[in-house]
Amino acid sequence: MNFTFFLNLDGSIMELYFVILSNLDNWSVKAIRRKTTGSGRMRYLRHVPRRFKTNFREGTEAAPRKKAAVASA
Repeated sequence: MNFTFFLNLDGSIMELYFVILSNLDNWSVKAIRRKTTGSGRMRYLRHVPRRFKTNFREGTEAAPRKKAAVASA
């Protein structure tokens, strides 16, 4: 990171603060990767895509399939 802006900064402290923040952009990619969604168990979120396919339907029973009914007869 380049700190030469300290030498010729003519603005306020807040301007300095925002300059520092803009230079710290994306400095810890590995830490973000460690903490992101999916790095843990995801006890709830793991099942959401499957439940989304059925529009979060719960408490119903599946209708009998026709091929299975013919095979058992």
